[in-house]
Amino acid sequence: MSTSVQGAAPAPARNICQTPPSYLQPPSPYQCQVHGTHAAERDRLIAALLSEHRSRSQPAEAPCTTRPGRLAERLDSCCRSPIAMVGPGNHECCLVERRCRSRICPLCSRQRAGEVGDHLLAIVSQMDSPRMLTLTLRSTDRPIGDELDRLVKAFRAMRQDPMWKRCVVGGVWAIEVTWSESRQQWHPHIHAVLDGSYMAQATLSSLWHKATGDSQICDIRLIHSRKSAARYIAKYCSKGADLRKFPADRIAEYAEAIASRRLYQTFGQAHKIRRTPPDRPDRTSWHQLPEWAHAHGAWRSEGDDVARSLCKQFAALADQQSRPLPEWRSDACSTHLVACVRALNVWWEARAEARDPARLRRRLAAEKKTAKAAAARRILPIPWD
Repeated sequence: MSTSVQGAAPAPARNICQTPPSYLQPPSPYQCQVHGTHAAERDRLIAALLSEHRSRSQPAEAPCTTRPGRLAERLDSCCRSPIAMVGPGNHECCLVERRCRSRICPLCSRQRAGEVGDHLLAIVSQMDSPRMLTLTLRSTDRPIGDELDRLVKAFRAMRQDPMWKRCVVGGVWAIEVTWSESRQQWHPHIHAVLDGSYMAQATLSSLWHKATGDSQICDIRLIHSRKSAARYIAKYCSKGADLRKFPADRIAEYAEAIASRRLYQTFGQAHKIRRTPPDRPDRTSWHQLPEWAHAHGAWRSEGDDVARSLCKQFAALADQQSRPLPEWRSDACSTHLVACVRALNVWWEARAEARDPARLRRRLAAEKKTAKAAAARRILPIPWD
């Protein structure tokens, strides 16, 4: 796989089902299935991040030594294999995806866009007179991280102006970043949905120039479809840009700039509208099977055949899924999965008893006591009449 990303031309993308570089793990069958529709985009991001990692580190260093390398590892491990979660008493179980939740991950950003869109729709639907405002910064050669800091700071200063406070009662804003191919410069701007009274575009332009010192380009228009406006802003809240249009040698710079950065925020009266959490089953008391990790260790380090068989069964369950899993599967209490969990518990108990004979004696004594109590309950009382 070629990961050269020098110049503005996009790097050739590898197939997601091919073997990645030696310090990244080969993709699992489940990963090939989940990321199949956007494999080229995802592979281009990983290649660009790895190229930036190599330019900052020694040839023998692993990706975790630099921030682009860590971002590449995070993308590469997204949805590698679902994990088994069990409920109290091990009576229920389900498979859960381990997503990377990265801002630039195509799969995770699409999921985040749906959740943010529902929140924004709830905000916009309660506005009396919503308007769409777009504020643009003059393009410069400065790094995108510095430009985003300047953009947010200028918009905060603009909201403190008395004229703004008289006309705007609240709203929500999101950041979008584009790349100018002709100028070879970043082009960040803010999309905001405002609630309040009418404000002339010339007034807004004057306020924006006062806040930035060199930019006065703005656009404001009335919103006719609140649902479309919410989905439009949610697209930028989840991802912030269309990375397919970015040069490959600029992807790492953008990924580092938006990491841990707030891409959308409410202000004014919109702060009072709380975000409704997604409708998911309450599984706070569920836990991951620790025996699964022990089985992997016993298979890899000791060559345990039973542990190897159990690990293969769990892998088959993950790879045979016909569709991507949601964050929690609602129909995951399958007979095969329950049987695998029980077999894993039996293996772990037998392994523990082999190392600790006292544990075996305690189990046999408990079973004998339970059997005696069950036999006593089956003896019926003698009638005296």
